[in-house]
Amino acid sequence: RFEWAVRCAETIQACFITVGTSCWLLLSAPNMADLQDVGWFSWIVDAMLGYLYFDTGYEMILPIIKKSKPGYAFLAHHIVGIAAHLVARKHKLVSAYAAYIYLADASTPFLHLSWMCNLLGYTESSFFFINGIIGAIAYLLFRVVLPPLTLVHMLSYRYLFEQYGLWHPWAFRLLVLSQFFFILLNLFWFTQLIALIRNKVSDSKKAEKEH
Repeated sequence: RFEWAVRCAETIQACFITVGTSCWLLLSAPNMADLQDVGWFSWIVDAMLGYLYFDTGYEMILPIIKKSKPGYAFLAHHIVGIAAHLVARKHKLVSAYAAYIYLADASTPFLHLSWMCNLLGYTESSFFFINGIIGAIAYLLFRVVLPPLTLVHMLSYRYLFEQYGLWHPWAFRLLVLSQFFFILLNLFWFTQLIALIRNKVSDSKKAEKEH
């Protein structure tokens, strides 16, 4: 029940972040070289920071409940992410870059729905299949392809950070480190997702042969 409640909360949070971020990007069309203000997007940044606090606590409590090993990679990513968000709350350029990173949450609801269907025994349903396909495409676009492009843009236009008064070496390195952690974790999760899909396809073929 505890994990169900957490996943439901994370699904709602991911929908809120995705819709809010998409609306801001579409309505504001931020120009990084002439960024005036991020406006109400600062609320989205605060919401994501709150989520990171929540999820960090969850990643520390869950292993105690399950009597398993902590997810050190998750914790490391979240701790670096929290530090980066504290910087983002004070600098509009970092907030604007964060918007493109937040689009990764577009895949989260589909991942949680797949987890729920798996527990409920609906893995043979059409809903599970369609949800999995859409989730995999969203994951590929927003977690595998977009984050490295965002990092390359940050590195290519690093002079903007000096322009906006954020050229402290430690601060810029922290942002790059946070994004690098994010990319590595997403690539790892993507390989796990592909392995899961392969196993499901293999199991389905074996079941068809047995019949």
